[in-house]
Amino acid sequence: MARTGANGTYTVVAINASGCTSLVSANFQVTSTLATTKPTLGVYPNPFQSTVSLTMENVADTKVVVNIFDVVGKLVHSQVVNVANGSVNEELNLAHLTAGSYQMHIATSAGVLKQRLMHNK
Repeated sequence: MARTGANGTYTVVAINASGCTSLVSANFQVTSTLATTKPTLGVYPNPFQSTVSLTMENVADTKVVVNIFDVVGKLVHSQVVNVANGSVNEELNLAHLTAGSYQMHIATSAGVLKQRLMHNK
């Protein structure tokens, strides 16, 4: 028996409504289009005054969600960001935040990327 995703000959059994069966065999070359590279993340400047530039590469999604939490875990900013051709280049306006330490979480299909942020007013 071939392992899942292996190249080789596979046989398909087709059964119609009358119970008649038909066997069809074919040789398949198995390929994958799944991204195997994890997304990369850039956040600058850090510490920041009012805006942060967010850059990402190797993103398999069409959108990612950016959540920013304060030191007690309260969600203080949430934003959906579009992905174009596997990349993100977005300016986040965070001027409404008070000075302090924050945790940025970016949710992608590959998992959640985390980055600590420092806000200097």
